[in-house]
Amino acid sequence: MENDNFAGIKACDSLKQLALLFLFITVCAVAASLLGLAVFNKLLKLNLDFLEVTSFMQGLVYILLCLLALRQLGVDLAAAGREWRAGLGRDLRLAFKYFGVYLLITGVIVIVVFLAAYFFSKPAAEIVGKVASPDTMYAAVRTVMGRSGLRFFFLLVGFCVLAPVGEELFFRRLLYASLRKKSGFLPVLFFSSAVFAAAHLGATLMVFPVGLLLGYVYERHRRLPVNIMLHALVNIFATIVHLT
Repeated sequence: MENDNFAGIKACDSLKQLALLFLFITVCAVAASLLGLAVFNKLLKLNLDFLEVTSFMQGLVYILLCLLALRQLGVDLAAAGREWRAGLGRDLRLAFKYFGVYLLITGVIVIVVFLAAYFFSKPAAEIVGKVASPDTMYAAVRTVMGRSGLRFFFLLVGFCVLAPVGEELFFRRLLYASLRKKSGFLPVLFFSSAVFAAAHLGATLMVFPVGLLLGYVYERHRRLPVNIMLHALVNIFATIVHLT
């Protein structure tokens, strides 16, 4: 796949610019989370914990700052929005198509885990525990589900709506597209997927294959709404699996 496919896309000029943007977004997300805690708990008395506020505020910060960055790069956000709405039906069908691919990948991973458990005589849960993310997010969701509709709303919207939008704006539209203008498909796919996985901290090994799939989808179609909806489907599926 030729990087000429990305020649007309407005993107960052250098890796340094991307790194500074990522650092700035991270600092702003932390600051917004602390401010959110003060506003929601001190002023509004909602009694939200740090994870609930962070999942919500981080998504908002990613979205707002990435949109501002794209606008500074010369992207016509209004025109992009009209184009997104015009192709919504087709994009949704593509998202479900690739969600099927994700389910196949997940199935293969499950088979590998059980084979490893059989050959190494270890419980499958123990092997999964070594590569999967800590259950902090899902434990928090389970905790608040039956206690507070508002707290459940913050976690669910943050994880299944805001995170997919914000992360796809940065990791695919800004990071992947910027690097792809200068380098080939495979190096950029693996590097951007590694950065995407590393940003998820303890979930790195499980998130990396998802990053590869999302990168491939963006390379193939260059339709960010497809990526956003696919990312949302993956997060919704992961949430349902952990809650059942």
